[in-house]
Amino acid sequence: GGSDANAGKFPYLASLRSGGPYGDTFCGGALIAPQYVLTAGHCFEWDLNDMYVSFGMLHSSGKGSNKAEHIRVSEIFRHPNFNFTWLDYDVAVLKLETPSAKKLAPLAAADGSNNPPGTVATVAGWGLVNNETY
Repeated sequence: GGSDANAGKFPYLASLRSGGPYGDTFCGGALIAPQYVLTAGHCFEWDLNDMYVSFGMLHSSGKGSNKAEHIRVSEIFRHPNFNFTWLDYDVAVLKLETPSAKKLAPLAAADGSNNPPGTVATVAGWGLVNNETY
C-alpha cells in the first residue's frame, strides 16, 4: 500500500533501468553524491547491459516524467561480503557517467544521533498504492 507522491517530492529517488534510459525499472536507489547512487546489492544478480539511472520519474513506466534526468551507469560497486542466500551486506554503490543536477538524498548521521528510536520515516519507491494499480 501507499499513496502517490507529488512531483518533485523525492528528486534524489533513482529508478534503475536496464536496456537504455527508457528500459524497465528493476530497482530503486538514492542519489547520495552528484555522481553516486546507493542501492541494494541483490539488484545485480545478472549482467545488465546499457544500464541507466533516472531521476524525476513519477511512474515506473516513465509516464508523466518530461523533466526526468537519465544518466548511464559506468561502474557498480557491490559490498565484497554480499551473500545472495542470506542477503548479508545487501548494499551497492553505482557510479554515474556524469554528475546529476538533482538534489542529494538527506543522509542521517552514522551514529544514529539524529534519528532516535520512534522517529517517523518515509519509504519511497515504485510499488503498489492499492491492490489494483501501480
